[in-house]
Amino acid sequence: MSRLYVAVVVVCLCGALTGASRQQNPRQERPPVFRAGAHFVRVDTYPTRDGRIVEGLTPDDFEVLEDGKPQAIDTFQFIRFDAFTTDEQRRDPNSQREAFALAGDPAYRVFVLYLDAYHVNLIGSHSLRQPLVNMLQRILGPRDLFGMLTPQQMPRDLILGRQTQMIEEQLANWTWGLQGRAEYSPEENALLACFGEDTPVIGQRRLDKVFSDLEELVALLGGLRQERKNILLFSRGWSLPGPAGVPASRYTGPPVGITDAGKLTLGAARPGDASTRWCMDEAMRLSGIDFRRRHRDLVTESRRQNVTFYPVNPSGLEAPGQIPTSQAERNAEDAKRRADPTYNSVAAQMDDIRDRNDGLIELATNTDGTAVINSNDLTPGLTRIANDLAAYYVLGYYTTNTKWDGGVRKITVRLKKTHEAVRARREYRAPTEAEMAGMREAVAAASEPKPSGPTPATALGELARLRPAATLLAHGASRPGEVVVAAELAAAAVEAGRWKAGGDVEVIVSGAGGGNAGAARGRIDAGARATLIHVPISGAGPWSASVRLRAAGEADQFDRISIPVATGLLGEPLAYRATPAPASPLRPVGAFQFRRTERIHIDWPVLRPLDRRDARLLGRDGKPLALEVNVGERPVEGQTMVAVDLNLAPLTAGDYVIELTAGAGADSDAKLLAIRIVR
Repeated sequence: MSRLYVAVVVVCLCGALTGASRQQNPRQERPPVFRAGAHFVRVDTYPTRDGRIVEGLTPDDFEVLEDGKPQAIDTFQFIRFDAFTTDEQRRDPNSQREAFALAGDPAYRVFVLYLDAYHVNLIGSHSLRQPLVNMLQRILGPRDLFGMLTPQQMPRDLILGRQTQMIEEQLANWTWGLQGRAEYSPEENALLACFGEDTPVIGQRRLDKVFSDLEELVALLGGLRQERKNILLFSRGWSLPGPAGVPASRYTGPPVGITDAGKLTLGAARPGDASTRWCMDEAMRLSGIDFRRRHRDLVTESRRQNVTFYPVNPSGLEAPGQIPTSQAERNAEDAKRRADPTYNSVAAQMDDIRDRNDGLIELATNTDGTAVINSNDLTPGLTRIANDLAAYYVLGYYTTNTKWDGGVRKITVRLKKTHEAVRARREYRAPTEAEMAGMREAVAAASEPKPSGPTPATALGELARLRPAATLLAHGASRPGEVVVAAELAAAAVEAGRWKAGGDVEVIVSGAGGGNAGAARGRIDAGARATLIHVPISGAGPWSASVRLRAAGEADQFDRISIPVATGLLGEPLAYRATPAPASPLRPVGAFQFRRTERIHIDWPVLRPLDRRDARLLGRDGKPLALEVNVGERPVEGQTMVAVDLNLAPLTAGDYVIELTAGAGADSDAKLLAIRIVR
């Protein structure tokens, strides 16, 4: 299974979607100009007849109301997405940043497919395969941006692309549905060891991950633009529990044990053992979650962010006993029968099916989407979704309400002749006074010269890679004739006793043209956490590297990184962690997260002889902190490095930026590296 999910990650890097052509209108091409004290709102609207968008309308055919008050339409645009084009006619964006910039243009459609593997079984993933491929082949064009996610990934890693071939190949592998299968992550196996097979904690943990993904994805898409963004959610739906008591089955509290080193401990005595202390903390966290409220909040936030859900139940028309359930669900059924002889299993399953479908329908209806459920033929439903997304109008207006209170404002779009309400963006959150002031400052700053070089905000953005669920994190730097990759296990995995025997690491590097530029293998030794791998390369950069970690008894772990070409006076750095003792060994860093008990050492390659160098520590706000940073030079494998050393003990938990400036005559260079300090 892990190979499929990684393949899906790779697919995301090549993600795809469809085409748009614009009908021109005299009022279409004039972009909105910021007016002092005004706020511009864009509203996508979908007038339909017989399930298709009505074309040929003009601004005079619409009226827009905000909280019941008429608004003057200032800009107008009709966008139609035309016939399918082949992959050869489409080019993927070069980076996530470029893709997100394209997504800000309403002339592009934005789709994300979310495959809820935890709540789709093997039969459902098989049933979905061909209808979904057919849908993609029918609708995809040159102005579509498309991404795919599963619960094995994080929304912040989303890549939007425009080519479909690799995605279609991965959808042909239909074994991604996990529901009813005894396949568990190491964390889930630990929970099973603590609580037994009848525990509901596994299901709650998976449900929490899916909701966390959807919440983060809605926020991410909401930040791309005001116009509609679309999530195609493939799931059987969810039984939504409210807050519950802590599952107590087989749990007796954290034991007092003795480690192999002879120390007293609460929880796991040996690496690899299940930590009952961690189990209890996790069970308490999950038992306090009200998933019904989270579902309502997801609907509310999706409306505010103008994100539309199209849920699809791949299992089609369900009946009691048709869908295999997990061992925990079967155990729960048995317990209910023993406790109540009148318990009706069939009625309970029918209630469950109805509740799950109702949740999907509610999610679709309240975000202007369409739910495809209760049908064993998914093709007509996916066709309706394709037709629903075939075209739309974008109306723009300056709101007449100048009360900047951050409140939610309702939008209504009607056809003037009939006063018939039209499907459209339903609401938006008004800016606050502070946000309006920021907009004015941004407009004023737009005409000012922009500073060149890196910024603390850009550097801090790299810390988004430190996602809680990550097990493997990598970092790379180019050197003459090679790239050097640091592969490191996340602290949480090490502290949980996993990967104690180490693992084999494989690195495959691609060049600027996408071809294979080099490959190498290495190993994280038993008891270690990281390794450095030198990969001889051919061809020009920038490069990208796929890093895989494998070990017996552990699921494969993957990371994908970008490696820029070295420019300026300093090359790209490699970092190391150590204890505060000056002679302590340096260990490579791929995860830039440190404890206060550690020391960070950074080597920046010197590309030209320097006559000055200086380093300082910046806070998250970019202001320098009064903490000495040691700077010097040292040779490493025949190359001169600017060596930066910093003891982290004086710092509190938070994010920081290490800034290195160097000079050679009239030339200067500045480099930034962000780190996170945890307790």
